[in-house]
Amino acid sequence: MKTLMLFRHAESSWNDDSLLDHDRPLNERGQQDASLMGKFIKKQRLVPDLVLSSTAVRAHTTAAAAAETAGFVGEIQLNEQLYLASEETLVESVQTLPNETAVRVLVVAHNPGMEKLVQMLSGRFQIKFPTAALAIFSIGTTTWRALQMTVECQLVHLWRPKDLWHSNYTPRRDP
Repeated sequence: MKTLMLFRHAESSWNDDSLLDHDRPLNERGQQDASLMGKFIKKQRLVPDLVLSSTAVRAHTTAAAAAETAGFVGEIQLNEQLYLASEETLVESVQTLPNETAVRVLVVAHNPGMEKLVQMLSGRFQIKFPTAALAIFSIGTTTWRALQMTVECQLVHLWRPKDLWHSNYTPRRDP
């Protein structure tokens, strides 16, 4: 069995109109949410074997903050194909991952592809996937190559930062 963790990048800043979309950084709330989700990943004992991230600044920064607070010790693999990727491209990127060393994989990317992939794998098309949301899937296959839209998947859990803030998991420091 494989575990696929889909993590949408945290909230980004729109303060600098001169930046390209790819280069937008996280805002303060995004930084807090990325770290919060990393702490939660660690607490749930879900530290990934491999982290795969879009090359966009907001995605890579989200991956780095979450990986650090989760206790992930590997190198984050950047994949430019994940920038604004469709659900099909997201699946194709996961299919190329190594089976032996990557049992639990965290993918950090963007909507609408991430939300559509969560909906398709779960079979629940009403799911919304806001910034810094994390979906955990148990995949009914022993190889990443076998991952298809039709493979048996179980949505184990879906966490949103606001659920954790409201549950008093960690006090939020609103500006």
